[in-house]
Amino acid sequence: MSEIPNFEYVANEYLARSHFQLSEPDLSFLLESAKKIEPLLPAQFVVAIPCHINDICFIPELIGKLVEQKTRVCIFVNCLRGEVDNERFKEIVEGLEDYLKKAVSIPKDSVALISSNDENRLSMGRIRATLTDSILVASLNQKCKPWVVHIDADTLAIADCFVSEVRRHGKDLRTYMVAANICYGYDPGGQSYVGGGLDVPELFLANKVQHAILECARLGKINYESRIWAEGAGFAFDLYAYCRVSGFDRERESGEDDLFGFKIHKFGDVAFRVPIGAIDSVDMEVKSNISYAADAWLVTDPRRQLFSIYAGMGGTEAWDVAPFAEKAGFSMSSTDLAEAYSRASDRITVEKINAFLGGDKSIGDWVFHRSIKLIGRMIRADIRVQNGRQANEVWETLGLADLAERFRNDDLDTRDIERLLRCLSPNLSLVGC
Repeated sequence: MSEIPNFEYVANEYLARSHFQLSEPDLSFLLESAKKIEPLLPAQFVVAIPCHINDICFIPELIGKLVEQKTRVCIFVNCLRGEVDNERFKEIVEGLEDYLKKAVSIPKDSVALISSNDENRLSMGRIRATLTDSILVASLNQKCKPWVVHIDADTLAIADCFVSEVRRHGKDLRTYMVAANICYGYDPGGQSYVGGGLDVPELFLANKVQHAILECARLGKINYESRIWAEGAGFAFDLYAYCRVSGFDRERESGEDDLFGFKIHKFGDVAFRVPIGAIDSVDMEVKSNISYAADAWLVTDPRRQLFSIYAGMGGTEAWDVAPFAEKAGFSMSSTDLAEAYSRASDRITVEKINAFLGGDKSIGDWVFHRSIKLIGRMIRADIRVQNGRQANEVWETLGLADLAERFRNDDLDTRDIERLLRCLSPNLSLVGC
């Protein structure tokens, strides 16, 4: 069995390939950033937070939650120069630096801040690559190999055990990536973080459908293979694997997380096989090199999902309705969108559900029609669902496979109603519950 190259060799080989393609200013920025990150190291984990200048408002609370978990954090504040002039950009960044230095709850050398007010719009691929490569160079200089955990700046809530759960899943020698449990606007217990706790049934439904699709993908029930899909809002990876698959695609406007996860998924089990004694790798049990950490959950701002829902689409179609390259996240307000949604006559609201529970059958029929139509639409729109049989697997996972037919046949009982309404809101008092 051939020897696996060591981390330093693999990292320097990757850096030589990737940095050859960088402009002189980009390379200088990367090396300067690495110097700012070095005081964080050595460490087992570094949380990397890409942050647009207009999302800095999320940072203080998020940093507070992360340092409580005794981890190191690197924030990359970025912006297109036309959006904010140099003086204003510098003023905002210095204000954040001052806060990080003075906050008594933030230990010294636990947070690093790098920033760039760029002449050209930065793709998400370039942002993630620059941030991770800076951590990589700093790690080589400090002779350590931390895991890197990417978390979006607009994280609204995060599990107290997030870092420890990622660490636990990453202990397996054949695990090179850990996918967190990403929730949009609602935490796993059903608490809403939208506009101070607004209940948005169609957003709650979109979460249910998204998690059902991801579960089916993990179990190999859709898309013809078992695959754990890591989302950019929360995923972690080993720097060795990062270098072996050539990191993030800098040209990707979005979807860089999917492509990176695919490279780890597709080639990792062969390229990253760790020798165990004299056992022939052909006879070794095949084990996924990506792990899903259900308890490592976080709630991200659902502004894109709400924009899609307000436009009359399903929440899972957000990236088609509001693609990253065309609509910046900071241009949308979750609170404003949720409040506008609640006033729309053709959306499912808590008031309509309560009217149905109060005996208004006409509203009940409308709620059922729209719910079933929305679920079907969101399932069909997902490229991982290849045919009708796979779509039915998602319906089964939702516990609603027979509901549409029973509704058409006017054969619904109380428990059928409860099954659907539980996919629309966590806060209803249902008969028989």
